[in-house]
Amino acid sequence: MPPLLPSRWEDLQPEFRPNLRPDPALLELVKRQHASMQVTKGIRFLPIYGESGAGKTCAAMQLATHLPSVNVQLLDRSLIDSEDPQALVKFIESTNHLFSPLELAIYVVDQYEESVAQKGNIPTRFVERLSALDRSGAPPKPILFLWLTTSAAFRDELVAATSRNQRILAKRDFSITGPPRPDWSNIISSTFEFHNGGKILADCQIMPADLARECDEATTIGDAIKRIGDRLSDQLPRLGDISDYRLIQVWPVADGQSIERVQHFANPVPGYTLNWSAFEQRLVEEDRNSDTLAGLNKARLYFDMRVVPLPISYLQPICRSLDDPAYVVPKTSTDRWQTVHLHRLVAGTWADTAFGPLKERDAEKTAVNRWYADIPAQQALVCQRLAALYSQLGFTADAQREIKTASSRVLADVGVDRPTSAERTSLLELKVFAANRITPATVRDQIKSTLRKYAVLAGFIPR
Repeated sequence: MPPLLPSRWEDLQPEFRPNLRPDPALLELVKRQHASMQVTKGIRFLPIYGESGAGKTCAAMQLATHLPSVNVQLLDRSLIDSEDPQALVKFIESTNHLFSPLELAIYVVDQYEESVAQKGNIPTRFVERLSALDRSGAPPKPILFLWLTTSAAFRDELVAATSRNQRILAKRDFSITGPPRPDWSNIISSTFEFHNGGKILADCQIMPADLARECDEATTIGDAIKRIGDRLSDQLPRLGDISDYRLIQVWPVADGQSIERVQHFANPVPGYTLNWSAFEQRLVEEDRNSDTLAGLNKARLYFDMRVVPLPISYLQPICRSLDDPAYVVPKTSTDRWQTVHLHRLVAGTWADTAFGPLKERDAEKTAVNRWYADIPAQQALVCQRLAALYSQLGFTADAQREIKTASSRVLADVGVDRPTSAERTSLLELKVFAANRITPATVRDQIKSTLRKYAVLAGFIPR
């Protein structure tokens, strides 16, 4: 389990919340206003300013912990936005039965200035509704409304809106700054220990001196918690991102017939995208009605799957001396390689030139076909050579690229990174079979197998 260091009141374990320290000034003001309302009746309104992370929400929501005769609840924002001028009054009336006449009800509006700025003069409208509630005589109990804001200017707008009914304003310039800085280290330590079953920060390689340093440099206790949280998160494994992968299934082919059989499952002009209709039509009845078919289709779209024939006459020049890891592909061969369809897809230059159909001579006994006869047994070496070639061309590439998620683990034959593209990584899956004996059933089955593997990786279908 990763370490926990909650930075928001909502994320604190309920059992821990009573340990929160009160804000003495807020506590005293609430007690004084409660006494005033018992004598003069009516309601009170207190705008509260504090920097983000100062502890406003904790201080407000935990008033009921420190004052047993207080009931605190967040005010639903729909009541603030409502066009019905009686919405707030109706809500208060509907909750009267929840309180005793002597109990102080505190309703909290928590940092809503970001939204109300777009919706007209909310401060004036809200205060007018408070004034209407104050004059209605409806509340049989003392009520205090708190509006928490990170904007001093917005707090001043709320204060100004009470000019026609200043009696309800509890205080003009109230602010919360949070607990004293010397207490921050102890507060953060105790919060961490409680939420991690007694584990201390030192168990996560954060020493007291580290904690003190972060507290000294932070602007608020919330900022200090964030700094420590960032240090804790640096120790966690990074989240794998599979959203920018393009999956390319590569089919070495020796003749025109094999090219046609592979291209039957692709849309060549837009970049050999998988032709889902052609693939689905080739499936047997059982596969077409399978619950996993939707997951395969989702993987096809998510990984932008391509099905690309690769004439072996382009492959041979870059695959000389396969058993020599130090071999450097000659420039004449790399130049020719950069004209092949596969490379243009990998490099992200597909749209830069006009599409030209692939062609391969129908000659089963040429030298290149005799050379390829031994290649299926050397697929791993071919993958290593392709990775080395792309490294030679300036890309970051490797063979047997590992991709791990919470659902599965995949080893792609070759991974090629291109940071300037939206799909920054191309994953090549090589289908090195007898290049002149490729059948439609073989292509179909391999597409289905590859899609299933990546659908499981992404969690689209179960393992």
